[in-house]
Amino acid sequence: MENLIKSYLRNSKSAEISALVQMAKNGHYPLFHPEWISETVSPNVYSNSSIEEQNHALSILDSLSHHVGIEKKRAVIEALGLDERKLLIKNFLKIVENNILDELLTLQ
Repeated sequence: MENLIKSYLRNSKSAEISALVQMAKNGHYPLFHPEWISETVSPNVYSNSSIEEQNHALSILDSLSHHVGIEKKRAVIEALGLDERKLLIKNFLKIVENNILDELLTLQ
């Protein structure tokens, strides 16, 4: 997943998504209701995603980048099915985690 994430974040269209990742690194998740995150990261639910799932989550993120404003992006997420929303949140959190780890490696 790491290569998919890095190539996605380097894409110029993902500047707004990169800003959302930076906010998430500070604990602010404007796209997601707290209960969505809670139900996604519970120990029984969290697992690694397959390459297909990662690609699907990145395609959802890409479609979000075409919408202007947090409220429109959130409306798109609200329209997703439960499984699709959980997949998006899980992979978004993985992007945040990898971004934090990359920064820690550069500090050492």
